Amino acid sequence: MKVFYTKTYNVWNDNTRKHDIVAQAAQKMDYDEVSLFKFNDTYDSDDELHVRMQGITAAVSRDSIVIFQYPSMVSARYDGFVMEHLKNTCSAKVAVIVEDLGSRIAPSDYKQLSDEIDLFNKADLLIVQSTEMELYLKENGLKEMPVLYQRVWDYPYDFCLDELEIDKKVEQIHDISKQHMLDLKKAGLALSTTTDWENKYGLMINPFETGFCICAGIPVIVPEQTNIADFVSRYGIGFVMSDDENIDDVLNRISDEDIAKAKEQEKKLAPAVADGMFTKLMLQEVVCRIIDNTCLI
Repeated sequence: MKVFYTKTYNVWNDNTRKHDIVAQAAQKMDYDEVSLFKFNDTYDSDDELHVRMQGITAAVSRDSIVIFQYPSMVSARYDGFVMEHLKNTCSAKVAVIVEDLGSRIAPSDYKQLSDEIDLFNKADLLIVQSTEMELYLKENGLKEMPVLYQRVWDYPYDFCLDELEIDKKVEQIHDISKQHMLDLKKAGLALSTTTDWENKYGLMINPFETGFCICAGIPVIVPEQTNIADFVSRYGIGFVMSDDENIDDVLNRISDEDIAKAKEQEKKLAPAVADGMFTKLMLQEVVCRIIDNTCLI
């Protein structure tokens, strides 16, 4: 049995980094790559796209498991052809990691959520960001199927910020540039980007920046309704803001000692996050679940 993962090239956005994080973990586990490429697929006829897919999936066979990083960031049509070839032509088992919804981040290429749901329903296993995402997808037509939850985004990159005297104030995360991380480090606390819990999408997605903050030694503040709140609380790497609190309330109840403890917890956890450990555990669980679903009587 061979295990494959997909990775899309010629794309430069947050999803590129997500694809790379999963790819790095998969490579350490000796999984093989199915390489996808961003291009304007509208110039390909269906027959031409089928020929392209035959080359892309040539190494995949009936005994294979493929971890499909969704969306590819090409188009809904392209992703549909990828899934069709993996399932129907190659007869492989396919686990789809829903890293985002194409209809939200690239509506010109992923016009309808229903097309995405149709693709997910063809998977043997779905990896989602949260129970809220699973519920949202089911409300829009996702059938009953095996589901796993992604715990956190790792950050498997060389990264170091010097220790700074902090101001004990909060900066909201808006990008992952080194300069912004220096600003966050000086402030002392990072506010998760998913702070609008009235926005359903904000509750569905794991904040991509959490792993970045762990490795940088910046405690995070997250709303209790978000999926990442349990992870933050369990590992003590930051603070959970209840529904009836605002940022000032959180700052008033935490001490310098609390912040120092959170930073120490991040130091303990950072090596695992930098090694992609949580992603590797997720990929191992994907393979085990598919084997169980296929072989158990």
